[in-house]
Amino acid sequence: MLPLRVRILRVSGQTVVCTRGDIDLMSAPQFESTVMAEIRGGCRTIVINFSHTSYVDSSALAALLRVNREIRRLGGRMLVVGCQRHVARVLDVVGFRSLFPIVPRQTGAERHAALSPTPA
Repeated sequence: MLPLRVRILRVSGQTVVCTRGDIDLMSAPQFESTVMAEIRGGCRTIVINFSHTSYVDSSALAALLRVNREIRRLGGRMLVVGCQRHVARVLDVVGFRSLFPIVPRQTGAERHAALSPTPA
């Protein structure tokens, strides 16, 4: 398992959460608290960049659900971008594409966020 590192970038009015490493039982709380802090700080568009994350477990999935629920409750939106094949497959199998957009690349996410209405 690779230790998790989380970096926050602010790009074009969006908060981009870049993760590196695995998100599992031990690291999911760190991931979730970092993203929730951004939401509490007023961010209403969160882009989760998983391009350097090769493993997520059920703890990571639960964290994504809680983050998505909170940002939607506040009228915001979350997108996931750049998933490696294994992570994208996990998100597909559990049906997350029906909850929030999953976009192949960061530039696509920025375009998607700018053009798409906030989901109801």
